[in-house]
Amino acid sequence: MGAVNIFGHKQKKTGLQKKPVIKGDFTPYKINYRELRIYKFNKFMAFCLLTLVVLSMASYFAVVLRESVVKDLHVKTNKIYYENIELQNNVDNLKSFYAIDNKVSQINFLKKADKVIEVKAVNSVAPKRKNNIDKHNLKQVPTGF
Repeated sequence: MGAVNIFGHKQKKTGLQKKPVIKGDFTPYKINYRELRIYKFNKFMAFCLLTLVVLSMASYFAVVLRESVVKDLHVKTNKIYYENIELQNNVDNLKSFYAIDNKVSQINFLKKADKVIEVKAVNSVAPKRKNNIDKHNLKQVPTGF
């Protein structure tokens, strides 16, 4: 009933006695503190790995989004560049027409003649001249490839 201490006195009963809730033959669980530390360390490392994976996915998404924006800017820049080339060609064309128009206006083609020359009508038609071609001395043009 009561336990006897080393001095021979009985210990007093205090409060409730500790009785097992479940009766049976159970092997006691011994806590291995080294395994518990390794388990906690593994849990911490798994959490760090998961955090790094999530961060890398977020940074990849940001890079892909940035690349998409850069691609759109590149397409718009090329479109403006080719439109600029076309407009520059139109401007050059108009400048050349403008320069020609200025030269024509300086020449003044609509001058009145100072003197009128009369020419007699010619009734005779000049005879057609037949070209004599030496057909034996012609160079042969190569045909085909």
